[in-house]
Amino acid sequence: MSGGMPDEFDLKLSIIEQYYQRVFKHLDPNRLQHHREDWPVDETNQQIDPGDESDSTFLDYYSVEGLRLALEEYGFLAELRAKGISNPRLSLHRHKEGYDIFRIHRASSPHLIVELVAQQGPLSIEAGKFIDGGDRRFLNVRWLRMQNPLSKPSPKRPLLPGQDFPGLGLGREMMVLLQLICARLNLDGVIELPERIHNAAMYFKRFCFVDPEMQGILTAILRDTRDRKLADLSWGIELGLLIDQATSKPYRWIAKEQVLPRIGPICEYFNSSEYKEKARAAMEQNHFQLKTGDFANGQAIVAGQKTEDADNPFPSRIK
Repeated sequence: MSGGMPDEFDLKLSIIEQYYQRVFKHLDPNRLQHHREDWPVDETNQQIDPGDESDSTFLDYYSVEGLRLALEEYGFLAELRAKGISNPRLSLHRHKEGYDIFRIHRASSPHLIVELVAQQGPLSIEAGKFIDGGDRRFLNVRWLRMQNPLSKPSPKRPLLPGQDFPGLGLGREMMVLLQLICARLNLDGVIELPERIHNAAMYFKRFCFVDPEMQGILTAILRDTRDRKLADLSWGIELGLLIDQATSKPYRWIAKEQVLPRIGPICEYFNSSEYKEKARAAMEQNHFQLKTGDFANGQAIVAGQKTEDADNPFPSRIK
């Protein structure tokens, strides 16, 4: 395992990364920080107001117009339009505690499409128990929600725990965007706290837990449930059906920090033999069993049917 790199090749993610990297190189940083005067004009040379709202800049860098420009260039807003979200509106606000709240929503709709709450900052006190981050800076993702209110749950796309609507199916794109924000702002990496196991599993392709024991435990869970759907695993934990074989008791998910490393000491930490050995030991010591059955959460999860973008494709991250 190397810090932040997957063991199994994800072709779709690789294609997105390559395309986004090309766009990234050609985006003018100055335009990402410009304001209203850069909005497009129509055939009468009148400025088109997209209805975006802002009272701040995102991470002290991006204007809301700059974010719209970037998301148009990367094709993210085009993806939303293709899903029926024809008039996406952007809003950007800064909370009194200092973190930024970026949202995408449909005009005249109360339901959010994307909600990203983030700020720049050091590693947390908890992470500092494992690595001395010093004055290094990270993109701290405090909250991320991506949902499609126009989509209905189905056996192929059941609701996962905590979801009000099915996901957007743009998780890979968002992951790459977060990486590029780090590159643009010269940050050491992305930090997030996965609320539920399906969040952690989806990020597992690029992120590592700061706690090597947790890295090993999640690897063991995914190893032992790799023939099951991710929706089954996530609901199984909610219902107490994932059994820790060492204790014969249900496994309880406790969120711990995952990091997508980019530069600095965090990369050395994840690549160290000490980290790898501790993670490997935890993987080998832990074994789990997901009890058989259909999991009902008000939405049918049909046994034997694959779940779009919610399978368990994640191999061992420890070799």
